[in-house]
Amino acid sequence: MILWIKRCARIVAMLCFFVIFFMGLDPHDLFNPDIVLISFIKAFGLSMLIWIGAFILADILFKGIIEDIELKTIDILDEGLSQRLREQKKSMSIEPAEVQVTDESTSSTQESS
Repeated sequence: MILWIKRCARIVAMLCFFVIFFMGLDPHDLFNPDIVLISFIKAFGLSMLIWIGAFILADILFKGIIEDIELKTIDILDEGLSQRLREQKKSMSIEPAEVQVTDESTSSTQESS
């Protein structure tokens, strides 16, 4: 699931980077190094902020949508990773041994009488 969240955030950030970069260029002098550098810095900074925001929003949306999906379907979407983890936890679980608890104070009073 985190893979899809990262992909969505990356796509949105790259799209915003190119839009902001090309909108910041001067149409009359496209190769002016000062304007290109300023436009690149603006686009890079804003795309980083947009990536963080898109990552958070995608995380909220995907987790909200996927919580309504059955486990069998999630296993298919997650490429079986969560299923393997569940099976591994089951196989590694240790069952508590039965311990017989005796009350020593009652047994010592019974022996003395």
